Amino acid sequence: MKRIPVVFLVIFFLVSTAVSASETLPFAVGERLRFFIYASKIYVGSQTVELVGTEDLGGNGVYRIHGVSRSSFFVSILYRLDDKWTVFIDRDTLLPRRVEKDMTEGRAQGFFIYDIDQEAGTVRIFDRDADKTEEVLSKTLVFDLFSLLYYYRANPETFYEPFTFDFLEPHALHTVQFKDMGTEEIIIPRISKKREVTARKLQQIGGIGIEIYISDDRFRVPLKMTVPSVLPGDKKLMIDFYIDRFEPGGGVGMPTQYESLAY
Repeated sequence: MKRIPVVFLVIFFLVSTAVSASETLPFAVGERLRFFIYASKIYVGSQTVELVGTEDLGGNGVYRIHGVSRSSFFVSILYRLDDKWTVFIDRDTLLPRRVEKDMTEGRAQGFFIYDIDQEAGTVRIFDRDADKTEEVLSKTLVFDLFSLLYYYRANPETFYEPFTFDFLEPHALHTVQFKDMGTEEIIIPRISKKREVTARKLQQIGGIGIEIYISDDRFRVPLKMTVPSVLPGDKKLMIDFYIDRFEPGGGVGMPTQYESLAY
């Protein structure tokens, strides 16, 4: 049996303590979010995220999260985006245990399953189309974007200093850092085209410079994400995700500041 590194034992102790210390999680089963996607301020599609339910996965209780990203009808004529994600995150640590991605991005297609052993520091990647399985080693905790957002929402304090993790890519892992840069006033069109909203800014340190804006309240709702796409000639295309709809789960009533997002 592979020996678990001491660093992973320390990390898991800190993670478990942080999660168990939270009296109430800022999300619950039934939560739904929808984002509109813009490329250089032009509407190109939408993304939905739903905390579907709970189940057992390999003896671990997990949350099941389902996400879909799709290009609009007219954009699909030139570039079709049709990504479907299912993410299983541990109910105790809120770390991802498995990620399934069925992707269509332009001419690229594929179906990948990532089985993540956070304790042993390994990720087993199954490429269904190639009928190939490979195992890669992780340097630290492993996340995809969806699981990272849910983890942050429960443990924002862990991002006050640069938070290092391995980010899932189709056939590999990429070590990145994110840091909570404090609050910033931003405009979210669906909430108000004039009134600014206070949000906490998560900034990627180095890399392509991903930015994530989270509401500065007990729900910690992802309000905006900016993901630069690198084009030939070192040019960048800014992809923005703006929240368009938010429905809290668990029978929780809609907070006043999000009433405009409830339809």
